[in-house]
Amino acid sequence: MKFLFGVFFIMIISSDLLSQGEYFAQAKISILEQDIIQNIESEVRLNPYVKVIRIDVLTQQVFVLTKSINSFTEQDLRSWFAENADELTCIHIGVYGIDALKSFPFNDCREGP
Repeated sequence: MKFLFGVFFIMIISSDLLSQGEYFAQAKISILEQDIIQNIESEVRLNPYVKVIRIDVLTQQVFVLTKSINSFTEQDLRSWFAENADELTCIHIGVYGIDALKSFPFNDCREGP
């Protein structure tokens, strides 16, 4: 019985460890003002789950790489951008190292939910 409990416990721990990973998000942002972009980058960079954030003013491209976390959704990304969340479009989220990054510009992007 102790053996079965030990195996069950190990399975639970290992499944939790395997569920963590680094995620990425790509998006477009409709803000063109460099000072606003820099402020957004600085604010998002303070998030403890963010490993890398890059926003290019000229191409309006956003790239975010997370630290190891259990999950990452569009809602999470939008919450990190706070009052600028509505400025994000063409959001693409994936598991870093597993899912393919999309090429910019997102010509095949669908708007809305």
